Amino acid sequence: MGVLLDNIKLVYYVCNKFKNCIIDYEDLVSIGTYGLLKAQKTYNGSYKFSTYAHKCIENEILMNIRKEKRYYGNKSNFDIMDIAVENDNDTDILYKQVINSIPDEYRYIVPILRKEKTLLQTSNELNISIRKIAKQIKYIKNTVKNKIS
Repeated sequence: MGVLLDNIKLVYYVCNKFKNCIIDYEDLVSIGTYGLLKAQKTYNGSYKFSTYAHKCIENEILMNIRKEKRYYGNKSNFDIMDIAVENDNDTDILYKQVINSIPDEYRYIVPILRKEKTLLQTSNELNISIRKIAKQIKYIKNTVKNKIS
């Protein structure tokens, strides 16, 4: 148990590298912790433990990111209706409020949010990396949540 507690900061360090991916940070930390447990179980003493654990944590996170991408495909995992909490008649108003609160420089993301286009299609059309679009979607999601609530 001491080895795990001594290396828990390593989990946070590795998770910070993947902060802007499709998996939430808290989930990354739990996946990374599982990677640390795997490292403890399979450690054979050939390397320094922290070096071995770093690779195990990173591999576990990468494996889960690949799994998520396979499950969701290249579609955005951002649903506007996650923000626009359904309140019977107020849903349409909230939906319009969400769309209108998106800054002008990010308007090209609206078709992705409406699930009309995939990240890959938008990336190819605008010559922007998928990663950059995903970061901007995450930024928009946080901004819009703050404005509406």
